[in-house]
Amino acid sequence: MEPPDISTFPTVAAPGLHHDPALDRWRRDDPVTRVRLPYGRWCWMVTRYDDVKLVLTDPRFSREAAGRDDSPRKTEGVLQRGSLASMDGADHARLRRLLSRALTVRSMEALRPGTQATVDRFLDALATAGGTCDLVSELAFPVPIAVICEMLGIPYEDRERFRTWADAFLTTAPAGDGEVTTAELAHRHVFSYLAELIDERRRRPTDDLLGALVAVRDEGDALDEQELLNLSFTLLAGGFETTATMIAKSAFVLLTQPEARAELRARPDLWPNAVDELLRFVPLGAGNALPVEALVDVELSGVTIATGDYVVTAPAAANFDDTAFPDAERLDVTRTGNAHFGLGFGPHYCIGANLAKMELHVTLQSFFERFPDAELEVPPADVPWRTSTAVWGLAALPVTLT
Repeated sequence: MEPPDISTFPTVAAPGLHHDPALDRWRRDDPVTRVRLPYGRWCWMVTRYDDVKLVLTDPRFSREAAGRDDSPRKTEGVLQRGSLASMDGADHARLRRLLSRALTVRSMEALRPGTQATVDRFLDALATAGGTCDLVSELAFPVPIAVICEMLGIPYEDRERFRTWADAFLTTAPAGDGEVTTAELAHRHVFSYLAELIDERRRRPTDDLLGALVAVRDEGDALDEQELLNLSFTLLAGGFETTATMIAKSAFVLLTQPEARAELRARPDLWPNAVDELLRFVPLGAGNALPVEALVDVELSGVTIATGDYVVTAPAAANFDDTAFPDAERLDVTRTGNAHFGLGFGPHYCIGANLAKMELHVTLQSFFERFPDAELEVPPADVPWRTSTAVWGLAALPVTLT
């Protein structure tokens, strides 16, 4: 029997720049509270920094267990089983090690000159066209798509196909009665596409990252075929959508915060700090992470989470916890020691974090140095947002390049 005191989350109908305000109310007044997401069973929502950190790092909470049945979630489909995001323990560590070798800080820094050349190419096009541009379609998405295509050896001309699939994975719109969900159809298409690319690598080996994964699979027993597909999917789907969304939203924030831009213009050395601060300040969506299941009884902020209960953390709310981030409501590009949850934390810290931060740094610094007087073409309230999606992204960002 369900408890009677269950709140509904999310409480906002439309996406925006900041997380659901209910999370901040709960963080202050009811930091471990029962909620219901659009799909699945009820769960505990955890909102304070220390509690979120514990849940994200403590092996008493399991993502793998939470993916086995009707777990709480924002979309119809249950978390993809077999993906890195749904794994724990030895298998999760083994697969992360395989990717981590290719995504170290050093290897991502080696990509910086090529990324800079890519960004400069798009900025040259903006400068040539002049006037007004859409930073979403003309910069924020093209850059990470070009980078991930180069890394994986995927044809750039296929970009619209996998961008369409990525949109489908993230949709929150329900399927009609008897219909296959949009996400499931997209899942079938992208896995078929990746299987074709893998077959090509077997016929004609390459030195790109996808070719390296195929070699690992075929030359030893570190990967099975399904794991190879899942890792390829993780790299492709995770390699551009969230980064592109953050580039656009970060540019939006800076276009509305002249004081922060002035600080960065005076001190370009602050850009790495600014990237981390933007990742803290701007959430990807409503503010909650993937569910975990309690394997034993655990106490959080005086509340007992019973064995088998689901817990969903709210990293976005924790990122605004003043006990961890003084003056958390203010964007502070000089902030140091910024242990935010914008890229996750613990065993499930974003595998592509080094790549994402490098792309954010290069793209944002290059744009604002090339166009220091750029302005929004419309009032901030009129900037359009994408709807019915788990990742809250801008549909367009019209900017005048003065």
